[in-house]
Amino acid sequence: MSNTAIQLSPRLPSDIISSIKRLPSIEMQTQAFFNAAQSSGGSEYEIKLSWNGFRVHMNYANELPFGQGTTTLKDFLILRDTYVPTQYRKRGWFTQYCVFCCQLAAQHFIIASELPTTLSLHLARHGFIAHLPDLYMLDDAY
Repeated sequence: MSNTAIQLSPRLPSDIISSIKRLPSIEMQTQAFFNAAQSSGGSEYEIKLSWNGFRVHMNYANELPFGQGTTTLKDFLILRDTYVPTQYRKRGWFTQYCVFCCQLAAQHFIIASELPTTLSLHLARHGFIAHLPDLYMLDDAY
């Protein structure tokens, strides 16, 4: 997976991260991460989540310059990397997870990861457009 120009790295306090990682699904962990990051008052956070073989690496940014610096995006979730166990692939989990993240973040969701052509075409049918070879977001997100 390639690395885009979006570079974020601070982390939430370790006790908050521990409580998030104890939740019993990637979706619940994602929601808890978003809520904790949004209410923390910081500008950007990073986390790696895992549960039952699923792995997600994501960031939160309360402000994110976009384009030629002409637009600032607010309260964004950024998906960096995902691993879906073999038995769950090609069953729609990734697409549904992206839809969940969009709803959670009020459409402010970016996929900052290189995707196979078939997956990027599938996401395009759900309203995602490629702004760079490895940067996808909903067409109406900004």
